[in-house]
Formats: sequence, structure tokens, C-alpha cells
Amino acid sequence: MERKFQRLDDEHEDKDTVLGFPCSMLKVSDFMKAVKEGLQPVGLDQLRNILNKRGGIPGNFDQWYEQGVNLEFLKPGAKGWKTGKLRIRITLELLPDEPETEEIPASNELGASKLESPLDDLRQMMPKDS
Repeated sequence: MERKFQRLDDEHEDKDTVLGFPCSMLKVSDFMKAVKEGLQPVGLDQLRNILNKRGGIPGNFDQWYEQGVNLEFLKPGAKGWKTGKLRIRITLELLPDEPETEEIPASNELGASKLESPLDDLRQMMPKDS
């Protein structure tokens, strides 16, 4: 079975997950905030410079990373151009060295003598002779 990177949700589910690097520890939400702040002016300016030879790109940071930039797009096999918005999303992905396993409740551990049944109480109330 191939192990795959798992997306970390920095706004909800994984926002309080702590990332430990050799030199620091940060919550996923704080790390992503720093990444987004670091890419704001410099990253968009670099992208703009790279694409200037092809006509450049419109919009500012908020448009690209939050609201989306208006555009037209043409997909192969489509009957014509369509309109929409395009935005940049930055994600963190995690690949644990060991796959996560579900914790087994104490009643199901190897040391348990037997599984409990909802009928056990009724069986104890029945006379042994029958």
C-alpha cells in the first residue's frame, strides 16, 4: 500500500496541531500565517516579474489569495471560453513516518477474557437448570 501525504487543514481540524522542527515549535495555524505573510508582497511580485514576458497578471495579494482574480478559461474539448475566478491556495501536507493506528478500547485488548454482550445480564438471571 502506497503511503500518501495528508493535507493539513490550517483553519479548522489541524489548526492546533504542533509542528516540531529542530530549532522551533509552531502550531499549524501560526506556521501557515507566517508562510502567507512571507509570500505576500515578495512572492506575488516575483510571479508578476516572471509572467511579465507573457503579459503579466492583474490583481493584488488579497485578490489572489482570498477573493480570487476574474479571468476567462478554455478547457480542452470545451465549446468555448468560460468566465470565473482563480485564486492561489497554499497547503501543508504531512507524511508520518509511521501510519496512524486506531486506539483499541480496553475491553477489546488481548488481556480481556471475553467480549461483553448485552445479553450477559439476562443469562445471569436465568436459572442454571434450564
